[in-house]
Amino acid sequence: MRLRRRKDSAQDDQAKQVLKGMSDVAQEKNKKIEESGEAKAPDLKARRWDQGLEKPQLDYSEFFSEDVGQLPGLSIWQIENFVPTLVDDAFYGKFYEADCYIVLKTFLDENGSLSWEIYYWIGQEATLDKKACSAIHAVNLRNYLGAECRCIREEMGDESDEFLQVFDNDISYIEGGTASGFFTVEDTQYVTRLYRVYGKKNIKLEPVALKGTSLDPRFVFLLDHGLELFVWRGSRATLSSTTKARLFAEKINKNERKGKAEITLLCQGQESPEFWEVLGGQPEEIQPCVPDDFQPHKPKLYKVGLGLGYLELPQINYKLSVEHKKRLKADLMPEMRLLQSLLDTKNVYILDCWSDVFIWIGRKSSRLVRAAALKLSQELCGMLHRPKHAMVTRNLEGTECQVFKSKFKNWDDVLQVDYTRNAENVLQEGGLAGKVRKDAEKKDQMKADLTALFLPRQPPMPLSEAEQLMEEWNEDLDGMEGFVLEGKKFARLPEEEFGHFHTHDCYVFLCRYWVPVEYEEEEEKKKKTEGKEEEEGEEEEEEKQPEEDFQCIVYFWQGREASNMGWLTFTFSLQKKFESL
Repeated sequence: MRLRRRKDSAQDDQAKQVLKGMSDVAQEKNKKIEESGEAKAPDLKARRWDQGLEKPQLDYSEFFSEDVGQLPGLSIWQIENFVPTLVDDAFYGKFYEADCYIVLKTFLDENGSLSWEIYYWIGQEATLDKKACSAIHAVNLRNYLGAECRCIREEMGDESDEFLQVFDNDISYIEGGTASGFFTVEDTQYVTRLYRVYGKKNIKLEPVALKGTSLDPRFVFLLDHGLELFVWRGSRATLSSTTKARLFAEKINKNERKGKAEITLLCQGQESPEFWEVLGGQPEEIQPCVPDDFQPHKPKLYKVGLGLGYLELPQINYKLSVEHKKRLKADLMPEMRLLQSLLDTKNVYILDCWSDVFIWIGRKSSRLVRAAALKLSQELCGMLHRPKHAMVTRNLEGTECQVFKSKFKNWDDVLQVDYTRNAENVLQEGGLAGKVRKDAEKKDQMKADLTALFLPRQPPMPLSEAEQLMEEWNEDLDGMEGFVLEGKKFARLPEEEFGHFHTHDCYVFLCRYWVPVEYEEEEEKKKKTEGKEEEEGEEEEEEKQPEEDFQCIVYFWQGREASNMGWLTFTFSLQKKFESL
């Protein structure tokens, strides 16, 4: 049975009034539009999906000029150091094999409006940064022009016909290209040099000409040939000098060659062919060539500074005690006062050793002073008539070469370790304050020997040994319960899931360990029972054995991608329950 609503109900009357009011409003609006003479707005067409996207407001004026693409013609850019560089008209159609280019063709369409074609050409030997930048800047050019065309990729040797028509099928390839914008790792280039070793307590090295006639049977020589270090011992040289030269070569290998160099010890008359090949051939006879009254040149230390419009190069007289900030020892001779403490990290210095000119650059020195020091050192090296084997060597603070260090008194990088103190005493903060505390922290600061990073990796532990250690460590483990965070509460973790951890979860493990019982020694027990034997008839007291105790440890494990709410939930809920047990 279906119910029919009455036609003259109150609801129908109310609906009719609403519809009549809406129609009256629409009629009044149409009359106003007709009276004002305004035309009806045409129906808006739906925009495409890509037209509705909001484009970012980027500034491309740094890469492209304002008149780009405004006149019919051809424009080409070459990618250089991540940036497009405009190419001259004379080089159109000539592409380097190791470069990438952006080609823009501007023309008028059938309606007389500007239209564009954008290509990016990739060379066969181009690096990854050039390939990426050519595609990126091609899209930037399209956005800059407001063009709707595609950016077409063209590869060397596989160009499309449309691209070849742009150049009238006249393109040519040229070998080479610009350097990559990335920092390239190049093999270190070592300069082959020959040093004469002299000195008794602290050896020093004097550069000599790289030839076999420079050898002297009374001395030890060190031949630095990059990853090959030769220590040559003359027939009349002392054993101590040979040993010290060997140790010096070990320092060079460790600090400058990262342990990759091969050190070869040679005696006079037992040289290898490789040794003579480096020296340019074996001489007929090795004779003494160093004068008996040989005196090495005294090193001169200069400080590079900037004056008012000019450069300053004052000499530091290190023989005077006033030039030193720290108080010198009374027994230190003036000739031996060339110390490491003279070098300030905020300055740049030049050390002139006649056959060697060293530049020492402090880490906190300005760039302008560094550039001036490089120019001054070259001028200083060429001002005097020096040997042909003299050269300028640049040293940065903290990475000085061993030859430069040997010019100074007691320059040693050996770490000072106080074995009477442990790590906790060194790291704990004392009750000092102010400058005294800072000096104490600086003095007691622990130093790390980074050579362990370059040692061979330790072999992995065998499985049997790992299982044995696991059994020993878990010997006192009585039980373990696991919990995992699910939502806002920790739920009990099944035992079959122990050991499986997820990066998005947080886990809590409650472990119970038995504490071993400490029994008293037998002698102490006898002393306690002596007093009890005097009383007859009393019952013997049973020895009370200490009760076994246990200790609980809670472990909290949080995944790398888990929320920090896990720790807060554990702190305010589960931890309080464990403490109440």
